[in-house]
Amino acid sequence: CIAAAALFPERVTALFLLASVGVRRHRSIPASAPVLASGAALLGVPGLRSLLVFLMRRVYLRLGFRQAAEYDWRAFRTHLRVIAAVDFVRLAEHLARIDAPAVVAYAHDDPFVETDISEDLAARLRRSTALPFVTGGHYLQKTRVSEIGCAVAEKLVPQAPPAPS
Repeated sequence: CIAAAALFPERVTALFLLASVGVRRHRSIPASAPVLASGAALLGVPGLRSLLVFLMRRVYLRLGFRQAAEYDWRAFRTHLRVIAAVDFVRLAEHLARIDAPAVVAYAHDDPFVETDISEDLAARLRRSTALPFVTGGHYLQKTRVSEIGCAVAEKLVPQAPPAPS
């Protein structure tokens, strides 16, 4: 979303960021990108796969991701690859170029994205509105669906002019 808004401003008219990645690594990601990429590669080794899945599942569950109980090695490998691919420097550059209105929604009890990351993200966007929740976790689209819908309608959907009387 962020890259698209920066690279194609004529196509992206508004941005809604929901528990979004920021411009620095989160505390819940203890390893660097090369280590994460190596972990993804090691998940492809049949002899190590079971052990790594067991360990990763424990970490994810401890962070509050209950659905991790169902993840297989392919899901964990995809997660590691995606996280390792985040370029925080480029992301910061993209944020500086965005001029579209934006809403940055986040929860203080998110086990993955710290509050200060979301607050910094909102501050970097010129036309943003922060939408903080005390509770809601990482999956606000499930826990705060009505509030999010109202925020989209209020902040991002262009209002039609009143009908002539």
